[in-house]
Amino acid sequence: MAAPLEQPILPPEVAARYEVVQVPPERSSFQGSLGSYLLGEGSYGQVLMVRPLSALRLKSGRRRKHESLALKRCFGCLDHSDVTTLRRIYREVSVLRQLQHENIVVLEDVIFPSHGTDIFLVFELAEQDLARAISRNELDQPAQCRVACDVLRALKYLHGASLLHRDVKPSNVLLDAHGSAKLCDLGLVRQIGFYPRGLTEYVGMRWYRAPELLLGSQRYNFGVDIWAFGCVVAEMALGRPVLPGISAEEQLGLIVGLVLGRRPDELEAELPGIPEEGGARLLRTQPLGSTLEARLGSNVDSSAMDFIRRCLQLSADDRCTAMKLLQHPLLAKLRKDTDDQLFMEPITMALKDGQVHSPELYTEALTAEVKLFEDHKDPGSCGSCSSSEASSSDEAKEEQDPRND
Repeated sequence: MAAPLEQPILPPEVAARYEVVQVPPERSSFQGSLGSYLLGEGSYGQVLMVRPLSALRLKSGRRRKHESLALKRCFGCLDHSDVTTLRRIYREVSVLRQLQHENIVVLEDVIFPSHGTDIFLVFELAEQDLARAISRNELDQPAQCRVACDVLRALKYLHGASLLHRDVKPSNVLLDAHGSAKLCDLGLVRQIGFYPRGLTEYVGMRWYRAPELLLGSQRYNFGVDIWAFGCVVAEMALGRPVLPGISAEEQLGLIVGLVLGRRPDELEAELPGIPEEGGARLLRTQPLGSTLEARLGSNVDSSAMDFIRRCLQLSADDRCTAMKLLQHPLLAKLRKDTDDQLFMEPITMALKDGQVHSPELYTEALTAEVKLFEDHKDPGSCGSCSSSEASSSDEAKEEQDPRND
């Protein structure tokens, strides 16, 4: 006899707004008594599927009770022992509160329980992530181009606001039922120009890390996102990661040989700011391997290969910008007039992001962010609601708003 399902227990403030629901079998890949409720799980905590108990006022507008959302439960953030996670959550909440773009995931709600140490973030729910779609071989070339175009628009928007994503990878690209893509997980986002002592060198998953990061540079720019994006595009075409190094040394070897196809001693001059101790020495030891063209073979045509090559340049200055890539012939059929416009609205954070603050300061700043988030929720628009929700808005308005209890 199968063990009974153990439904996750939520704090009263969360349970008053949302109910946990079981994940459909085709979307669930977790085992154990809680497995059927999990959308995701990691060192940070869990992601559960939930539904509003009534028509809540969320950031993108009212939601009907039947619409599922993703609840990210971040464990132990408020016990003041994990300043790194607390810092990332503060950064993500602060940035997503101020951003609004069709290709960036919507943070719908933030709940800061009065008791306990967990923080709860509520996001719109996607059909699947890009990593799952790639593993199932679900994307033909037109679909790959649509995803690439959507991610580029998100990056153009972020870069226009002087923000680096720093963790572009397939699992951080969400797909809806129509194949439209949204960039998510902005916990590592940083602002360019605010770090006189340099940025953190260890960012993002190794397979998508730019060579300047592998070599220890702390003076990097938007090019790290473009490199990672190029790796994602190549992975969509190949059906598996194109640079799956098992160590920093092997990763660099794959880049030098497979992607760049040039000898290490020819490349060193193109990487200014690489420390001699470790980085430059490591570069000189890499062998020359086969080329990217040989690896991708018949999976891409000449236009797609040129597109990928414009992303995977050794020097960040030689990589195309997101705006320039949107003008590439590969994406000509998908162009919009807004692709030539930059978002220049400044993003502000109460705490300077160039230094690590105390847990108490992050907690205080997060409390203020939650208040600002509540103040900025749109009570009238339908935002990203589906057409069926919009057409039945009168029904939604009749439902009780729990904030008026």
